[in-house]
Amino acid sequence: MPQLFIITGPQGVGKSSAGQDFAPTNIDILNHDALFIHYRAKGELDLQELSNLKANDFLLKIE
Repeated sequence: MPQLFIITGPQGVGKSSAGQDFAPTNIDILNHDALFIHYRAKGELDLQELSNLKANDFLLKIE
C-alpha cells in the first residue's frame, strides 16, 4: 500500500528547502514551490492553478 508523507507549516519555516530531510530517501517528492518556479520560467500565466494540477496528477499516480 502506498504511503504519503505530508510536511506542513507556516510560510518561511523551510518546508521546501529541508522537507526532504524528514522523508525516506527512496520516495518521490512533490515540491509545489519547485513546480511553481519551473512553470514560471516557461512563461505560464496561471502558475498557481498549473502547479495545483500537476500536484494532483502526482497524487493520483500513487493511489
